[in-house]
Amino acid sequence: MKNGPAQKTFDGLRYYSNYLDGWGKIHKFSFQNGKVLFSGKILETATYKKCKEAGTIVPSIALSPLRPNDWSFMESLEVLSTGYDNTNVLAYKLGAQNDPSVGKFYATTDITDVHQFDPQTLEIVSHNKLETVEYEGWLPFGGSSHWRRDINSDSTLATYVMLNPLTFTYELSVWRMENSFEERSMIGKMEVPFLPLIHQISNTANYAIIMLCPIAMSMMNFLTNGFHPIDSYRRVPDEPTKFFLMDLRNGSLIEGFETFDPSLLFSVHHINAFQEDDEVILDIVASKWEHMTTLFDVDHMLNWEEKNKEIEVGNMNRIRLNIRSKELTVQKFDNLLPASSIKEFDFPILNPSYFGQNYRFVYGWSEVDYWNNTLIKKDLQDSTGDKTWAAPSNYPGEPFFVSNPGGLSEDDGILITIVFDGILKQSYLLLLDGITFKEINRAYLPHVVPYSFHGNWFPNLL
Repeated sequence: MKNGPAQKTFDGLRYYSNYLDGWGKIHKFSFQNGKVLFSGKILETATYKKCKEAGTIVPSIALSPLRPNDWSFMESLEVLSTGYDNTNVLAYKLGAQNDPSVGKFYATTDITDVHQFDPQTLEIVSHNKLETVEYEGWLPFGGSSHWRRDINSDSTLATYVMLNPLTFTYELSVWRMENSFEERSMIGKMEVPFLPLIHQISNTANYAIIMLCPIAMSMMNFLTNGFHPIDSYRRVPDEPTKFFLMDLRNGSLIEGFETFDPSLLFSVHHINAFQEDDEVILDIVASKWEHMTTLFDVDHMLNWEEKNKEIEVGNMNRIRLNIRSKELTVQKFDNLLPASSIKEFDFPILNPSYFGQNYRFVYGWSEVDYWNNTLIKKDLQDSTGDKTWAAPSNYPGEPFFVSNPGGLSEDDGILITIVFDGILKQSYLLLLDGITFKEINRAYLPHVVPYSFHGNWFPNLL
């Protein structure tokens, strides 16, 4: 299944200016008897239904201003009461990975609310809100879109940021969930000096690794700019990037890791983390935070001036955190092949069996001038083994790695992604060999699939 933005207007006039505001749609692909079965459905949340019934976008929180005209004064008075419920980032299953009968399926985004959905019909079953005794009277303000599976476990980790409206202080907490969103317990919490954007954390068998970037949402800007979160983020002056290790066994915190390295100012996606003796090793994709306001601007995308260079979606960095000395070191990876696309990529994925372990291969996606998209296989041990896949006028999205159950190597598996064929004007499901990175097969689809973000593989689900 892949989740991602879809519908951006209801009347053809007023539209969301940020691609990220498109209403979430889940696409499901099942492999059965040599065939690919395909279905898709908009996540019809309460606000989506209001928009559909009204035939226009109703006042609600949008990440960026609407076009051609943003909220009027009267409309802005309704925005906060409607809130935000567009869970268009990830489809995830809590509970046992291999047994679809145990656990529940959810759609998430960077808020604390989630939607449980039926994996067969893709219909929303319930709207779930984060309500906790530990934070009675506090306001849930943000959550990590990417839930992280506990290493060697069927439980899941999630991160949330809470606001105390009386003191305007913030706390970040890490939670462990079992078979449902309601079956959760707090592992630990920490005070944070500002309202951060934490899209993802990493974890080893013992620690949750929290990267606190000095990019914060200004509440004053949020309250005065039409309640648009992305346009409210600012660089916190003279503040370093900090890393925290929260012990998953007792919630205790190890801190003291700081850096002013400008290449680590901001990160959206983590890749993997593992521990070697006294060192916790964290691999991330670092990106430019300024791109948050422009990268997914619809008009900016449609009127892009070709520059024949990467949009700099991200750079891979390895960060070593020494628990004893609190030393932080940054390692760059070799890029020995002439393909420029290998140097900058995002949407990283690896063989899920290697989460929390030392690993060799990471797969990702890069773009040049929006239209030149390339899939990447990065060999962390030998850069001459890096591989790419691209086709003229074909536009792939984030791949997902499905390992061969009887495989003998880390990269023995299949990469699955959705591609738009710009020549035929059709979408297709693409299968790549994880070792050779060559095409295995493709299945053209009866509908165009909007460019989507994150996917997950659910074994034994038909």
